[in-house]
Amino acid sequence: MCADCTLEHKGVLFLDELCEFSRQHLEALRQPLEEHSVTVARARAAVTYPADFMLIGASNPCPCGHLGDAQGCTCEPRQLSAYGNKISGPIKDRIDLVVSVPRQEYRDIFAGADEEPSAAVRDRVEAARRRRGEGAGHGNAALTGREILAAARATAPARRLLALSGERLHLSARGFFRVLRVARTISDLAGEDRVGEDALAEALHYRIEMAG
Repeated sequence: MCADCTLEHKGVLFLDELCEFSRQHLEALRQPLEEHSVTVARARAAVTYPADFMLIGASNPCPCGHLGDAQGCTCEPRQLSAYGNKISGPIKDRIDLVVSVPRQEYRDIFAGADEEPSAAVRDRVEAARRRRGEGAGHGNAALTGREILAAARATAPARRLLALSGERLHLSARGFFRVLRVARTISDLAGEDRVGEDALAEALHYRIEMAG
């Protein structure tokens, strides 16, 4: 896992079937996700390698893959517990977005849904990056706690929502600032100068998905 982290420096580390990895291997991600580096220690020396990457994981909802769908889950409670417990609280705390993707209906595969073109998405993302000056290496993900508080310029209703939700969700300090960074990015994509209640609610939704 350490080798994978440093090989993906300034890139994307994609872990398919995330919950099939051993808990020990997933716990090894804690240092690189927090410090953007990985240290390999041996008897006579310790070497630190760069490991600043974006982690993307995909996983079935349960071992059989049918939890919550029409076919019905066949997993036993102990299997569900062991499967979900592969991802510890500290690892969840370091993940910004969790999105549930429902099983696609067969009738929808050829329906030709009206989707936004990739070029339009790219233009909006580039505009958001320029808004935050990410071209100079100062994107929202790199901001310290104090910096994101200043950059967010959260409205009074947004601040109240974050305070209330933080207590109810038992957010750690790390989780608090991660929610605020996500909300700032959502606002940037919408072309808004301040983080409002809607952007913050959306960011919190991703945190609630994680807790579930």
